[in-house]
Amino acid sequence: MDMHLADSPSPLLPTPAQPAALLRLFVLGPFRLERAGATIHLPTHKAESLLAYLALYPQPHAREKLATLLWGDSPDDLARRSLRTALSWLRKEIGDAVITADRDVVQLHAAGHIWVDAVEFQTQAARFLDGDSSDSPAIDFDLYRGELLADFYDDWVLAERERLHALYLDALLRMIQHLRVHSEYARAIEIAHKVLAVDAANEHAHQQLMFCHWSLGDRNAALKQFDECKHALRDELGVEPAPDTVALYERIKQARVAAPSLATANTNLPIPLTSFIGRHHEIETVKHLLDTTRLLTLTGVGGCGKTRLAIQVARDLVDEFANGAWWVELAAAREDERVLPLIVKAVGLVESQQLSPLEALLNHLRTKHALLVVDNCEHLVKACAELAETLLSHCAHLRILTTSREALSISGEIAWLVPSLSLPAHDDLSTPTRLLQSESVRLFDERATVIRHGFALTAANAKAVAHICQRLDGIPLAIELAAARLKALTVEQIDAHLNDRFGLLTTGSRTALPRQQTLRATIDWSYELLSSAERALLRRLSIFSGGWTLEAAEAVCAGGEVERAQVLDLLTHLADKSLLSVVPHRGETRFGMLETVREYVQEKLVALGELETIFERHLHYFLELAEAIEPQPQLHSGQSKEDLEKLEGEHANLRSALGWVIEHGKTDWALRLSGAMGPFWEVSGYWSEGRGWLERALAVSDDLGPSAARRGWYAQALLQAGILAWRQCDYGMAREFLERSLVLHREWGDQSSIASALSYLGGVFYEQGDYASAQTVYVEELALQRKLEERRDIAYSLTNLGFATFNQGDWVEARRLCEESVPLHREERDEYGLSYALNLLGHIRYAHGDYVAAQKSYEECLALRRGLGNKRGIAATLDDLGSLHASLGDYEIARAHYKESLSLFRELGNQRGLAGALSGFARIALLAGQLQPAAKLFGAVETLLAKINATLDEPSHSENERVIATLRTRLDETSFNSAWTEGGAMTLEQAVEEAMRV
Repeated sequence: MDMHLADSPSPLLPTPAQPAALLRLFVLGPFRLERAGATIHLPTHKAESLLAYLALYPQPHAREKLATLLWGDSPDDLARRSLRTALSWLRKEIGDAVITADRDVVQLHAAGHIWVDAVEFQTQAARFLDGDSSDSPAIDFDLYRGELLADFYDDWVLAERERLHALYLDALLRMIQHLRVHSEYARAIEIAHKVLAVDAANEHAHQQLMFCHWSLGDRNAALKQFDECKHALRDELGVEPAPDTVALYERIKQARVAAPSLATANTNLPIPLTSFIGRHHEIETVKHLLDTTRLLTLTGVGGCGKTRLAIQVARDLVDEFANGAWWVELAAAREDERVLPLIVKAVGLVESQQLSPLEALLNHLRTKHALLVVDNCEHLVKACAELAETLLSHCAHLRILTTSREALSISGEIAWLVPSLSLPAHDDLSTPTRLLQSESVRLFDERATVIRHGFALTAANAKAVAHICQRLDGIPLAIELAAARLKALTVEQIDAHLNDRFGLLTTGSRTALPRQQTLRATIDWSYELLSSAERALLRRLSIFSGGWTLEAAEAVCAGGEVERAQVLDLLTHLADKSLLSVVPHRGETRFGMLETVREYVQEKLVALGELETIFERHLHYFLELAEAIEPQPQLHSGQSKEDLEKLEGEHANLRSALGWVIEHGKTDWALRLSGAMGPFWEVSGYWSEGRGWLERALAVSDDLGPSAARRGWYAQALLQAGILAWRQCDYGMAREFLERSLVLHREWGDQSSIASALSYLGGVFYEQGDYASAQTVYVEELALQRKLEERRDIAYSLTNLGFATFNQGDWVEARRLCEESVPLHREERDEYGLSYALNLLGHIRYAHGDYVAAQKSYEECLALRRGLGNKRGIAATLDDLGSLHASLGDYEIARAHYKESLSLFRELGNQRGLAGALSGFARIALLAGQLQPAAKLFGAVETLLAKINATLDEPSHSENERVIATLRTRLDETSFNSAWTEGGAMTLEQAVEEAMRV
């Protein structure tokens, strides 16, 4: 049966199952109690209020609560006595079977005994708002004779009165929308006047009346309605009509005067109850696509705004279709057979005895230039696809726009994914003006302003609003539901509660479809439409963070009801249903999932007890990936760029796996995975993060136990922690980590790891200026590498030892070592190692005064490092070239090199490198005659090096000493000491600013 209003509302009569003497309680409007048509009079207002409360809330109530609720302004004894008296009267009038009470609780037994108009109205309204629009039961709006207990002023009445009034208005507005969609304009007008009778300034009702009058051909009535709307808004609220209302008025005013007919407005498109935010690019894109295809399907995850976008586009285009734009709502239809009747009804056709519904529809549309908008096709895809194909093949001028969570997949269709609203940038979350440039924030701000009077986006709440929008993936429905919570929470509280987003986001518009009233219901709808295997795979995919590849999905998610051979097809189906995203990435396909969807399906994974099993598969897959990294130092080479990019793409998954093993105390896995990740963190610049993970893994693994394997993993984690501490110039901790690692590796006998630990330990000594200790360690490393016979590693050891030897002043031996290492690096085609050796060769040539040859070595080194993207190496070589050009008197070139070097070291957070670059600027300042700035910068350099317990390499240190001595001769002692002290007190940022002024 089609949804309808009761044609002639009449009192509801007792059904045969009800007793003849049924009590009837009317609380909507004035209080009235009847039995068999006769009015029952209760002796006091309070007794009436008590009966109404018990009828509306038929659960047991504590006596103390009722006494306080109704007689709270009386002393406790008097309140309890008044309650007993009122209960006595009620029993006498309505019978002991209906109301029972003992010493503690009171309860009304309504079922089978008492009918309540407010309860009946709520039941009908709920069935209507939650039901199938094609066969929902009637709703008798005449039940609502007025506001709840119109002449009562108890506190509980006021709150319940407001709730029921809002429900009444919501139901009326939803009914108007339904009637308009089904072209029942006269009845829609009748209901709209009911809204205005209780809310004269309800702008949505005025809009609907304007549209309905226009649709019936009464243009003057439509224009008059706008004037009434304008006056009502000014008188009641002191505001002007909304832009949507004005736009509708202008469109009606400019339209041709036509005879009364359904075709006057050429559309039954819904009038949205809220304004449309942003989407300018999307609107233009969809319009362009409709110019190029006759079937366009807007796809996307539930709540992303497909329906709202379709309405807006269709409203913009309605005048371009001579025979109208017609809206068909399928969301509440349950069977394929309902699709055709709903379309027939939407376009205004009357059933014919001579033609079938399909024949009648084809005859009607065959010559029409029209747009058909079919909303929510995902659960009836087959029927929609078949009907669309039939219509398009017979109706040459028809275009169809559909919304669906998956495409119809028929020939000629274009499926376009509706994106989420634009999000605020992560690097600017606190400026309201900037944030309002993002569509998601604008939507939240507008809806929040309606929900909470006086709400404004400010510097104080901007960050929380931005965070809410980001965490909700810019999904319009989720943002609107979050804004609705401002009735009870601040934005900061909403943000904090989003860890339970599905519990929080449950308060949507009562006029929305049931699945659009909560975030969980929206995703439930998509989930329930999946096959068993699709659900299983989707649940398991929630284990990934930051996306995944087909190979990862097969390795982690196959098993049981998901066969490995099925995974690709299932991924494709889930992407077609808008539950996954597909992104080409560096020559392969990566899949992703909105965080909101991921959280929902992971709840399912937990509920089914699958989480730990899938997490272990996830861990094993990514551990194997991390352990396949080439060992240091080859990872720096261009040959390993592909491996590094792969790890970068999976970094979020690796973080997730590490977090899980550490949280669950899985010691061995924590050590293995963090140790394996160390080389990647070192090369990619994740020094602080990587060291944090390694130290957490080491902290949960203090008890090494007898396991040789665990001791090996522990030693490797120590080694990697030492390397990262060295990168951070934390030489004290670096030495501690490396020496502990070396002890364990010697016990374990892993010669390669011993050599690696020696290499970095030598680096610690080197950068602390202890060149003798560095040389001793490097000699041992070189001997070990020669024994291992790895030519590439031998080359690195030769270069390491060459640096230590050079800094002790033995330039001849350093040159010999360098001349042995450079050819080895070239033979191995190791660009990273070659750049390292060329850097040393440049130092040696520079020290000998052969500036031309030194420049050649440095520039070849720089080219190699730029090609590798080795920022630390680039910065160091630029610093060296700066010193060289300063020595040659090319101060502008020197300054340019120092400036770029300083910028890179600053970006990397390398404080020893910053000290070197600042020294270069200080030397230029002296040469430029800027004596006090030079002294300030040298003072800052000394403080910085002391802070990190480091020194510059010997040539740089010696050059600084020489320049400082010159400064002392050119400045008087007081001026020098004052500038030095001032520089030493500078922050790093102030020192950098001082350098840039040189």
